Amino acid sequence: MDIKKFLLKNFFNKIIYLGSKEYIIYNNGKIDDLSKNQKANLVIIGKEHYFETSKSFPFGNLNDIRSAINTDILKVSPFETDLFFFAKKKSQHDSTDVNIWFIDNSVIDKISFALPYLIIPETALLSFLFNKNDAIYMINLDENKCLYAYTSERGDIKSIVDVQTDQAFEKFLKLVGSKGKNSSLKKINLFKDYTDLLYESILKAPVSFLFRFVNPYLLSISLYKKYIFSTIYSVIIMFFLYTGATAFIPYYAEQKLKEEDSKLSKELHLILQKKDMLDAYFYKQNALAEALSNYTYKVPLLNLLYKTVQEGTLIRRISISGNVVELNGLSKKASEFLSLFSKEKNVKNAKFTAPVMQDLGTGMENFYISFVYLKK
Repeated sequence: MDIKKFLLKNFFNKIIYLGSKEYIIYNNGKIDDLSKNQKANLVIIGKEHYFETSKSFPFGNLNDIRSAINTDILKVSPFETDLFFFAKKKSQHDSTDVNIWFIDNSVIDKISFALPYLIIPETALLSFLFNKNDAIYMINLDENKCLYAYTSERGDIKSIVDVQTDQAFEKFLKLVGSKGKNSSLKKINLFKDYTDLLYESILKAPVSFLFRFVNPYLLSISLYKKYIFSTIYSVIIMFFLYTGATAFIPYYAEQKLKEEDSKLSKELHLILQKKDMLDAYFYKQNALAEALSNYTYKVPLLNLLYKTVQEGTLIRRISISGNVVELNGLSKKASEFLSLFSKEKNVKNAKFTAPVMQDLGTGMENFYISFVYLKK
């Protein structure tokens, strides 16, 4: 008997899936709509609720990598978040390459109600299905949305959620680039087949990889703030009860109460220290929120480019300074692209910043455009 398979299948006898729709999935194949306050040992996050990227670091210590990501989170993620995960790729050089998944704060409350041991983004699991080959997935999530995902043998991951059309698939292939040409294609039309695939990938994933996605909120002070405050009040009440009772009990009991009073005072001091930590944490949160309100959101901007850039146009570089964006790319007709792009309601003062020149390698027009992006 495969002990790992037996343990995982019984430990994950049900899974919560949080995507555009929310389900609870049982290991016997049954799928139900998620109801309030249901719990599971594993929560799988749908692509709609996280941002994935990859990054290289000149060091390999996992704690140092986590600290580096957390310190400059807005340089890597398009939004501020309290929750992210990362996993190493197969090394090709001296640096350490990692995939990073930033979880949107909008689903963290739902995760906390489920009390899972593991929280895993769905695309993190797909690389273990064909780990000896590159693969492209077309997964029909519902009647309107499809998950397009690419995984490679060394752990590269790229994915988007879009409508299920040939045009959307072609755009995804352009995003993947030349690496997708020799990839095997896996089409999944039924969500039931996709859930079977998720269970299969969990069983194939190394235990060391699954440990990268342990729920950090299991021991979180911030998540259980209300319980800490109720404990503070309870300890204070107990403190006064014990100190008041010393006037009405015999001497031998008074000494014992003094010992208890000393212990309670130490516990109260520790809890008040945690309260100070909480106050400092929420002050920092408010400061970050104020800074974030003046930050140009990258995800809406990338979505705008993804929608606007038509076949025959390639964006090679994006530079953002405040709300001023500069683009460099190639187009069959750069003037038509500028005219089409200028009509977007969030784009103002779009103009060429350098003469349009013909690229000798492709025969296309090399352009430089700047514009002011008005965030929604």
